[in-house]
Amino acid sequence: MEFWAVMYIPIVVAMAAQQNVLAAVEGGPMVVIAGVGAVTLCFALVAVLGRVMGRRHG
Repeated sequence: MEFWAVMYIPIVVAMAAQQNVLAAVEGGPMVVIAGVGAVTLCFALVAVLGRVMGRRHG
């Protein structure tokens, strides 16, 4: 019983995330483009911050 009590929250979170993805895909291409753009921007900022911090500590 304790195992299922611990697994309850991660399962609910995973189900909610799946519903959010399905709603976004059904929302049209603009939603998908915005999501891909946000992820790309975050990756670019991580790379820039890595280079800046590397120069300070190097």
